Amino acid sequence: MKLKDDGYWLFQQMQHGDHGAFKALFYLYYKELCFFTEWHVKSKECAEELVSDLFIKLWEKRAVLQVTNIRPYLYQAAKHNALNYLRKSKLVTEPIETHFNLQQSEAEGPYQQLLLKESHKEMNSLIDSLPARRKVIFVMSRIDGLSYAEIADLLDISIRTVEDQMLKAVKSLRSSLHNKKN
Repeated sequence: MKLKDDGYWLFQQMQHGDHGAFKALFYLYYKELCFFTEWHVKSKECAEELVSDLFIKLWEKRAVLQVTNIRPYLYQAAKHNALNYLRKSKLVTEPIETHFNLQQSEAEGPYQQLLLKESHKEMNSLIDSLPARRKVIFVMSRIDGLSYAEIADLLDISIRTVEDQMLKAVKSLRSSLHNKKN
């Protein structure tokens, strides 16, 4: 029997609630999907997290999925998850400071220095208004310069949680900045 037939047979068994078939399907495709996903996201830990999430969703939606060839389906889903992750991370890595009109290099005169100081004060106030855990994660990332993996390790949480908290922090800060300008 060919590999894709094994995967499809396991998928069919999994659809009927067979945990053993799900586990076998996981072990059959997990490593290769991690390599594939890592190529897109450039992070082994992130790739493993995304592929694990893919298998969780596969199990949760097993009864309603209409799949005739499981391997291409898994690769397409892995690619979709990786691209979504990259879109979200692009939003998170865009500097918040771009929403302020003055940058450090522009602060030449006393008036500009005062404006820059006020902008920093306003930014610190907005950061302080974040929920405690979100604030800690934001500060560790943006001010301390730690990677998401380092933050996840230090706080004993998943990288996905760090990403979600950063996304929420950035959205909240942008929304606050937008509201203050209007």
